Amino acid sequence: MREQLRQPMLNAVRAFEAAARLGSLKAAATALGVTSSAVSHQVRQLEQELGQRLFIRRNNAIEMTREGLRLFEEVGPALRMIARATEATRIERSVVALNVSNAFAQLWLVPRLADFQKRHPRIAVEMDTVRRPIVLDDSVEMIIPFSRRVPASGAIELLQDFSRPMAAKGLWDDKSGRARDIREVPLISSTPDDWCWRLWAAEHDIDFAQLCVAYRFDCECAASAACAAGLGVALLNTADPLPLEVASGLLVPFGASRQLYFGSYWLVASPRLSRSAQIFRTWLLRMALREQPGHNPTKSVQVLRLHADRTAPERPIGADRVQR
Repeated sequence: MREQLRQPMLNAVRAFEAAARLGSLKAAATALGVTSSAVSHQVRQLEQELGQRLFIRRNNAIEMTREGLRLFEEVGPALRMIARATEATRIERSVVALNVSNAFAQLWLVPRLADFQKRHPRIAVEMDTVRRPIVLDDSVEMIIPFSRRVPASGAIELLQDFSRPMAAKGLWDDKSGRARDIREVPLISSTPDDWCWRLWAAEHDIDFAQLCVAYRFDCECAASAACAAGLGVALLNTADPLPLEVASGLLVPFGASRQLYFGSYWLVASPRLSRSAQIFRTWLLRMALREQPGHNPTKSVQVLRLHADRTAPERPIGADRVQR
């Protein structure tokens, strides 16, 4: 039986190769998207594992030793071969993996995917709608979270959420046809801890304790369906693209309260997108720009308005005001 070869950590080899190729630990760190200290640490780990010095360090400059040059001549072509193989596999696979909220998928993305499929029939789109931290890896290249502030470096604002209380037409009116006091009717919540209604109450100088939240759901789609079924009043989007129940006229504004900003959808993409994911991102931004001409989503401005599968606000109510 052949003896199994000892394999060094691939990250350490990549750090060494980048530093040797670029002639600088700082340049290697920039190319790899890490810190200079991380590159230096990984190179030292590799040197310790091999028992050989690979670089001679002089102030901010580095010079390869004889052993370093020999290793570079071997690993450089090998890493390029690995990169070509993985890129070929990625292109052949032609799958875009992203994480989005249930409401975003149903109300905005899914109705537009036919256009993407028509333009790019060989690219498949894989979506999961389970809320997850903003972590990009090989399984998810893009995430579209909902947040009241910028959720990650490089995030692009796609949609803003402006909502108001909505109810089944005529169901919660008094005998004169006017909307009853909102403190007298059951409310429907679609956020953890009812923070949407807490924020609305604070903005309208109403004691939240006087409100009656009778039903709670984890997404707006369910809340709007419950509202249309006459279960109560819900905070829903009132601008295009509309929830089906609002667009069909089943739901109408409850009372005369103004629309209130709740947060935005943000596009967070990996800095190393596959070719298919780059095509999908370009299409996504183009669709947003086409639906509201004159606005540029790459500059983090309002492009569309859509209600969210909201998560709890990152700051206390009233501490995160947004100028509109």
